[in-house]
Amino acid sequence: MSSTIIHVNGPGVTLTAGTRTSCLPAGSRIPLPADFFYAGRAIKLQLIGRISCAITTPGTARFDLCLGPTGTTIVYDTQGMNLNTAGKTDVAFVLDMMVTCVGVVSPAVNLYNFFGRFMSEAVVGSPLPTVGGSGVLLLSVAGATGPGNLANTVDVFYTQSLATGSLTVTTYQLEAISPLAGAGYNFE
Repeated sequence: MSSTIIHVNGPGVTLTAGTRTSCLPAGSRIPLPADFFYAGRAIKLQLIGRISCAITTPGTARFDLCLGPTGTTIVYDTQGMNLNTAGKTDVAFVLDMMVTCVGVVSPAVNLYNFFGRFMSEAVVGSPLPTVGGSGVLLLSVAGATGPGNLANTVDVFYTQSLATGSLTVTTYQLEAISPLAGAGYNFE
């Protein structure tokens, strides 16, 4: 069962420097209440937007998901994802991330599993749109610890290794996903 926490449709700031910066549109950093996470509870984030990278030396794209009272504690890092050496200007991207709390270690620490998918023509090895689809990178990590049952603000930061590219988030959605309780559900 899922419910939308926030849906923002409108461009955020265009990021052009190689400096780590929040990429979410203004006003979309939402604090989750204390005790929001419990074993089985998850959040799903989706970012849609435009990305550009330079020909020959495109560099890498890197996203990190942050939680914590100020939304600055990194709990998931995609690491550097190689961009297309063909060079791309304002091509679409989709970043999906799912963060599942798999256990409460202590009141201050939870155990999380992460899964993500980054899709764009700007990903290294992607063919031209006329001859094939966009490249997809799958991202995951299991058993990472992060902030526990406190008021966690959700934020996503972006870093491009070279200042020759850009990124603009145009749509952001955050959903809460709760496990179904009980047994005997009929999914016909």
